[in-house]
Amino acid sequence: MKTLRKWIFLICLSLSALSAQAQIFDDFSDGDFSNNPTWIGMTDSFLVSSGQLRSTLGTSNTGQSLHLFTASTQTFYTWEFFFRLAFNPSSQNYAEFWLTSDNSNLSQAENGYFVRIGGNTGDGIGLFKMEGGVETVLINPDGNTLVNSSSNNFGYLRVTRTETGSWTISQKISSSFFTPFGTASDNSLSGSLGIGIRIQTTKSNRNKHYFDDIRAEGLPGADTTPPNLVSLTVLPPNQLELLFSEEVDSAYSANINNYTINLVQPIASAQRLSSDRRKILITLSDTFQTGPNSIQVISSKDTAGNIQPLVQGLLFNYNPPQAAPWRSVQINEIYADETPSLGLPDGEFLELYNPGNAPVSLAGWSISDVGSPVELPEYLLLPGSKLILCTFADTAAFKVFGPTLGISLPSLNNTGDSIRLRDSFGNLVDEVNYTSTWYQDPSKAGGGYSLEQINPRLRCSDKNNWIASNAGIGGTPGQTNSVHNPQADTLAPALDSVLVENPTSLRLAFSEGIGAAQLSNSSFSLSGGLSVASFSFIDAARIRINLSNSISNGTSYSISCSGIRDCEGNL
Repeated sequence: MKTLRKWIFLICLSLSALSAQAQIFDDFSDGDFSNNPTWIGMTDSFLVSSGQLRSTLGTSNTGQSLHLFTASTQTFYTWEFFFRLAFNPSSQNYAEFWLTSDNSNLSQAENGYFVRIGGNTGDGIGLFKMEGGVETVLINPDGNTLVNSSSNNFGYLRVTRTETGSWTISQKISSSFFTPFGTASDNSLSGSLGIGIRIQTTKSNRNKHYFDDIRAEGLPGADTTPPNLVSLTVLPPNQLELLFSEEVDSAYSANINNYTINLVQPIASAQRLSSDRRKILITLSDTFQTGPNSIQVISSKDTAGNIQPLVQGLLFNYNPPQAAPWRSVQINEIYADETPSLGLPDGEFLELYNPGNAPVSLAGWSISDVGSPVELPEYLLLPGSKLILCTFADTAAFKVFGPTLGISLPSLNNTGDSIRLRDSFGNLVDEVNYTSTWYQDPSKAGGGYSLEQINPRLRCSDKNNWIASNAGIGGTPGQTNSVHNPQADTLAPALDSVLVENPTSLRLAFSEGIGAAQLSNSSFSLSGGLSVASFSFIDAARIRINLSNSISNGTSYSISCSGIRDCEGNL
């Protein structure tokens, strides 16, 4: 979501808060709402959390009506914003986005247009007019049920009007692109002091309102610029994802004669992506050639009908997939017990992280617990980036937080599970065997908090490298972990306990994980004439020793270990 920086164009300067802004955009990526643009009103009832504007319990403002306002006397014709209401809307719990207003205190506005989210019996979204203090419905919210979730209602809304007063409201809630769901005609109000947010809430829901990517614009100019090829992404072994500067025409993009790869390689298909209309997926009939490759776009066309007359091309290198090194992709966060929700969607998730400096294709990779592995679809995990894995049903809810893939996610056991990540060759890339003790806080182990990896630089990731999230909403999907600490491990492992499993078997538990390569150079000495026949791993921090002879009841023994190193090589 955070692909744009906050910007604002000023057409005049004023010492007054009611300055004129030709266009407004705020994605709160700078961490505040006090500058560029300046939001005024009940400021102690809002904060910026994880790059989103969020309501809070407040300090002095303890009422049930909250508002923020940013000033502009400009006439706007398009408004767009993201919202999330983490509760079930009702007549006492709803939100309003004011498109125009004659008062910076929206609770006292006499004239203006606004969108109301919820607040009606059908859990719908509607467009309203306030004129002389009298409210009139322009687009009836009873005609839809777009906010009918009991705990997580979210999406994008766009409102447009023409100079003659024709209004359209569109949603990107139940679809992946803006879909109109209501129209109206009204041109009775003119002039405005700005735009804003008003919240009607009960005390229990005061901190459960989120807003982001707020935009207000004037009349757009005519589009006369053709699309330009910006970049490409290689999807091994035979696909390219092309990114253009604007949305491209679907039918025109599907013509494979518009492209050549290495001048002669046959192209099987071309398709504009529904998830991002700026992108075209090219599929070859065979695989890319190893080493340098090239693609040429002979012609492209945008949705306004502008055709690019120039041939545009890009060069790229292709190397066939290789076996992935250990922990080159990591299991970075685990949300196994989602009840009660503190603000996260009501569903389990795993987060993957690429700590390296090269992109990794996840095509053919798999994730599993003790059950059957689930194959991952094609996805290019870029260096330093994260990917949320969740169920298909929860995909839309988690996309709010970052890149998300819906899969047949294995059900994660609340009290403990073994999660394994394997590459397309079946090699184990990462493994986490968590239990409820890993939360290191009994109150958080009861639900609502994720487990977060502390240090992705470590070669092993055992219980010492995980802890419950410190995030206020219970986790950090798609974001840097709240407990992140990249400090190097310099402590050697210690033998914590010895358990007699049976007369010829001992279980040794260490303070941290130890590596198989390091263990092969280790030795064990036992008293009482006992000797070691063999040993094997139980998990990263526990090994099993099989004895050559049996332990006698009532006899005390001692054991010493030498050469034991942890995964970092500490002795």
